[in-house]
Amino acid sequence: MHGQVWVKGGQLLVEGPSENGEAATVIPAPEIVLVVNRQACTGLTPLSSRDEIALIPRVELVPGTLNIDISPNRMQAWIEIKPEVKTSYVLVDQPPASHIQLQSKPIVSTVLPWTVHQVIDLLREKGVIFGIIEDRIADFLGRGQGGRFLAAQGIPPSLPVDEQVEILFETANKGTPVLRTDGGVDFKNLQIYTSVSQGTLLATKSEGIQGQDGTAVTGETVPSPEPKRYPFKPDRNTELSADGLTVRAVLSGRPMVTREGDTYRFEIVPELEHNADVNLKSGNISFKGDVKIAGAVAEGMTVQAEGQIEISGSVSGAIVQGERGVVIKGNVFSSEIRAGGKGAHLAKYLALLTELTAEYERALVSCNQLLQSGSASGKPITAGQAFMILVDHRFKSIPLQVRQLQNMVSTTKKARLWLPESLEKASGFLAKVFLSIELVSLETIIPLVIALKDLREVRTELTQLSERRSDIVLASVTNSVVEATGSVRIGTQGCYNSTIIADSGVQISGSLKGGFIQSKGDVTVASVGSERAVSKTKIQLQREGKVKVDLSYPELIIQIGNRSVTLDRPMRRIMVTLDKGTDDLDLQGLTV
Repeated sequence: MHGQVWVKGGQLLVEGPSENGEAATVIPAPEIVLVVNRQACTGLTPLSSRDEIALIPRVELVPGTLNIDISPNRMQAWIEIKPEVKTSYVLVDQPPASHIQLQSKPIVSTVLPWTVHQVIDLLREKGVIFGIIEDRIADFLGRGQGGRFLAAQGIPPSLPVDEQVEILFETANKGTPVLRTDGGVDFKNLQIYTSVSQGTLLATKSEGIQGQDGTAVTGETVPSPEPKRYPFKPDRNTELSADGLTVRAVLSGRPMVTREGDTYRFEIVPELEHNADVNLKSGNISFKGDVKIAGAVAEGMTVQAEGQIEISGSVSGAIVQGERGVVIKGNVFSSEIRAGGKGAHLAKYLALLTELTAEYERALVSCNQLLQSGSASGKPITAGQAFMILVDHRFKSIPLQVRQLQNMVSTTKKARLWLPESLEKASGFLAKVFLSIELVSLETIIPLVIALKDLREVRTELTQLSERRSDIVLASVTNSVVEATGSVRIGTQGCYNSTIIADSGVQISGSLKGGFIQSKGDVTVASVGSERAVSKTKIQLQREGKVKVDLSYPELIIQIGNRSVTLDRPMRRIMVTLDKGTDDLDLQGLTV
């Protein structure tokens, strides 16, 4: 029987041969060394079941690699591992035959030949000593596969809080109509020009906050970035606070801000130049400095300024209010022109407030005495009861004065003129107490004392406002109201059917026809009235003033103090004064 050879389960098996049979033969596979009877065989090799056969497969080993990569910011350490690769060979199964050529197939296995502690030691050798993630290292090694993973994580520095800048004024011209609270659209107050008063806070900023420092995987401290700084640079008419965090206006005017890199530069332009007409296109102008208008002011428009107003064109059916004066080079028709601003229309309150304050002060003294007397007699009364008794018997004028004050405040508000908040507050409290039954309910005198303090403050404020002297200069004026805390001067084109109120005198270089002049200073007029038309004109002065008229036609009424005279014939070179000795008017002049 001939011999047989085969491969099963990677094992080389041999059977036979018998005594007279032929031995089976094999040709070894190049990847596996065939050892027969302790001799390595190559080429055609006979085999029998009596032979000692061994197979020694060749083993190929590719060593693994471990690389450590530290990020540029030293916040992370990454490990990239390539595993150790082992390749060995086994025989491919073959059926029994008298001769076979052995064939092999590779068996590949991978392994990570490092322990967790070995990896940590390698990290430390590379300088990684902080933030090592042992659990992640162990997990990765346990998978036995290559790859890249995060082995250490530092603590990054926290971001700083940059300085926060807040600009407190409108930096962009609006020029769009606004919706009123009643649902209508206001086409006049377009707020094209932004302006601020002296002392107004223009901008503020919060200080930056430094972030927390971090720690790199190498153990080094990583400083937090500096917070971004935005310096304020005060320019014309602005000032910077000592701490550098706020900017204020030194003068009233138009605030401007420009950014140069990270620096904010501020300035106040004290004068506004409007090189066009004031109409619905431009909207009303309200400015906290001086205003120059190259064009005219259209009907229904308003120009207000805390400084001086100068208008090159005409003004028709408009309101012009300049706290430090008004100059109008064109003609004025059916308009309201005021200089002295807030104080111009409030001077009339002073006399009433002076009388009311004095009377009220006397009433409070009497009230306190009445309260003390009642307490001493064992019959105490409330402050409201005491004051009610005094008002009914000795101080009957107080409710009348309070009602007059309330009516004046109401009239001023209806005219949409400015009122000090203190005046509204005092008027409201006094009306609530003296024009209703609330006076009786007052238990203590304290609210009444506070009201006296408010009255005094209001009187002081109005006195300061009325002392500001602001002049008005007009080319001509017709059917208008002109009111100044200083003087009023009107050019050669004259004044017609208008009301002129001035604290420091009136001068009209042209004709005065109709209307009313009230002045605390002298009044000088070139001519009054005309030959053709008779128009009543009245000039009213205080006791100290004088009236001078170069030429007057009939129907001129001149009043100085409580005395008045009516001119019933044409006269020249008229001068009227009040003789303090006789308390009569002294009229001088030539009959025409």
